[in-house]
Amino acid sequence: EIKYLIRYFITYISKTKFFSAFYIIFKATFIESNIQGGFRGARLIPLNLETIISKLNMQLRTLMPLKEAT
Repeated sequence: EIKYLIRYFITYISKTKFFSAFYIIFKATFIESNIQGGFRGARLIPLNLETIISKLNMQLRTLMPLKEAT
């Protein structure tokens, strides 16, 4: 139905039709693989700690205490 509206340049849609179309599209697109792909695209892998740690490029070091000014 949305394709029909777009094809014939109909720019108005009622709330009822909008929400029914939105719900169908939402269920079709918000699936686990798409959500995980979004995290991968942003280079965030929240469920795999090793992947996050491997992306970090830092070296641990011990900080020396500052000398007190006299």
